[in-house]
Amino acid sequence: MSKPLSLRQEQVLQATVHHYVDTMEPVGSRTLVQRFGIPASSATVRSAMGALERRGLLHQPHTSAGRVPSPMGYRHYVDALLPEPGVAVQHLERELTGLSLRWAGLDDLLMHLARRLTDYRPDEPDHPTAAGEPATGDDPPGAQR
Repeated sequence: MSKPLSLRQEQVLQATVHHYVDTMEPVGSRTLVQRFGIPASSATVRSAMGALERRGLLHQPHTSAGRVPSPMGYRHYVDALLPEPGVAVQHLERELTGLSLRWAGLDDLLMHLARRLTDYRPDEPDHPTAAGEPATGDDPPGAQR
């Protein structure tokens, strides 16, 4: 496994990808410093670009050109944007477990209500009303016909 990129290398790679996506042109160190405000000299950024090129993350189309991201550089850029797979999977599993518990509770409630409704016979005089008293068939107090 290769050594992780330094913070400066990450900044340079990110800025190079952004520049190339915007312009579709190779970029030099001076442009990265000026346009993206990388807090380093052009020489330091150029050194970081060289290190990224040696690792296969950037490439120089020709000697006098700046550099462009390689497919591996794009892959690294995208991977750096995504959360760690373990963390994302654990979070998703927790969410799904919570949802399934809520749905299981809701399913139980609906089944219970469905059973109660099928057992409910408002025309039977001995069946309890919502207030707990036997139904008499009479209208409730205050009801108007």
